[in-house]
Amino acid sequence: MFKCCSCCFWCLERGLRCLNQNAYTATAINGTNFCTSAKDADVILAKSSTNTMAINSFGDFIIFLGKIFVVCFTVFGGLMAFNYHRELRVWVIPLLLVALFAYLVAHSFLSVFETIIDVLFLCFAIDIETNDGSQEKPYFMDHELMNFVYQSSKLTEENNQRNKAVHSSEYDTELQPMTRT
Repeated sequence: MFKCCSCCFWCLERGLRCLNQNAYTATAINGTNFCTSAKDADVILAKSSTNTMAINSFGDFIIFLGKIFVVCFTVFGGLMAFNYHRELRVWVIPLLLVALFAYLVAHSFLSVFETIIDVLFLCFAIDIETNDGSQEKPYFMDHELMNFVYQSSKLTEENNQRNKAVHSSEYDTELQPMTRT
């Protein structure tokens, strides 16, 4: 029962954290109240989820790899330091503490970059939603970012269409059970 409740609260907390971050960003951009900004941010992100979801997930994965790299590099440095000082007999516990501290520091710094990436993609989605690229309503985003997102979304759509074609052709060639009449 406790595990079920803690899982539900964890999911609720993750959802509220995402809601808060996007709502604060939309509040800063639009100047509306928190609830209106939260609703607007969710609607805009739901509309542009195909464009930015894959890129955002890839960015989060790269940031996670950065955290792992910092921890591994720090642990390697600690191993070299402990190997240099041979008089130390117990080096596992200090090394684990160094790894934990390195992860906390890396998480603190790289979470800032993760937030910046999320805010940039929300700004991108708001710019796509509110502007059309004409002379009256030009895009304010960087054109390289716009080209990158459109090229990656085009590749994602091509892969999805290719996968659907493969799955539909596999379905047609499926072996049918033999029945006796």
